[in-house]
Amino acid sequence: MRAIRFIPKLVSVVLGCVWVLPAAAQSTGPVQFDVTESALVGTVSCNGGQATAVTPVDASTTDVSGSNDAKASNLSAQACGLPLYMITSADDSTSAQDTTSEDDGDGDSTLQNVSLLGGLLTYQSKIETDACNAVSASAVTCQDTTSVQNLVFAGRHLTGTFTAPATFGATNASVQIPDYCTGLALFTGTLTVAGTSVQISGNTATVKMVPVALKGTLTCVGLPLDRMSVELKDESLVSIDDISVSNNILANALTNVQIISQR
Repeated sequence: MRAIRFIPKLVSVVLGCVWVLPAAAQSTGPVQFDVTESALVGTVSCNGGQATAVTPVDASTTDVSGSNDAKASNLSAQACGLPLYMITSADDSTSAQDTTSEDDGDGDSTLQNVSLLGGLLTYQSKIETDACNAVSASAVTCQDTTSVQNLVFAGRHLTGTFTAPATFGATNASVQIPDYCTGLALFTGTLTVAGTSVQISGNTATVKMVPVALKGTLTCVGLPLDRMSVELKDESLVSIDDISVSNNILANALTNVQIISQR
């Protein structure tokens, strides 16, 4: 069995997200925020095998209160005998407060020179800021703002502002990978920008803000017939405990994603 390594790289996108959820009653005290900011998370499987979790890249986590900062440079990984990711530098930080006067969870992420799957998806930089707050006894809001610069997917330069998840497809897109297999691979799959989700379990809400998500299969042309299926996400994860939950949950999401191209 091949050992799986992972290599991150940079993406530049602007994402704004707002969720409103019923918070706990005033008598129960403030909610609690657990925040995780990662340059890259996901799964990978080789040649149709079982999916394996990618070790979160440059992950920073703060539970309930305090702060944490993770920095790394020259990150890279391979999987299935093929390139997975490369990232020149990553800086991910998180913080949280849990008092009656300040109840919030925040995250920041900065990436430089990101390349996924041997250059299938690249971006020059990404700057992301997340902020979640218990704004009253009955509402919790989360907002994510992300700016991505010079994003290229399957040879296509993407630009624009997105107010909802937008998906771009590729079929048998050619990827030049000189140091692997025959030097050429084909990718079929999708890129989604501005993805968001809110899940409720008991009195806990899980908010995921995903400026960039890549899903699909990279197949080597010629021998060896290596094939790698991936789901890779630039993700912010916020867990909110002690919210007040009913069957009629108000969950409004406003997502703005801006991709800037400067050539």
